[in-house]
Amino acid sequence: MEAAGLKGYDMTWWQGVFAPSGTPPDVLAKLARAVKKVTEDPSVKTTMFDAGFVPAYVPPVELTSRMQRDMAIFKKIATDAKLDIE
Repeated sequence: MEAAGLKGYDMTWWQGVFAPSGTPPDVLAKLARAVKKVTEDPSVKTTMFDAGFVPAYVPPVELTSRMQRDMAIFKKIATDAKLDIE
């Protein structure tokens, strides 16, 4: 970001697993457990690392917080660049 002239921004690329709004809590918990199990599997970690990824389980509440933080950053970037956002 700094090379693009935007100082003070810490942007890291990440991926997440999401479910539709209204998904029952027990289903969300089961999904979270499955994602955690997969991201902690040594063979999956090796495969992902070899592909350039750093696999890490992030609990749903923490992922939501991260997503909200990143959205605020993107909004500021767009506002600073005088882009029309809706």
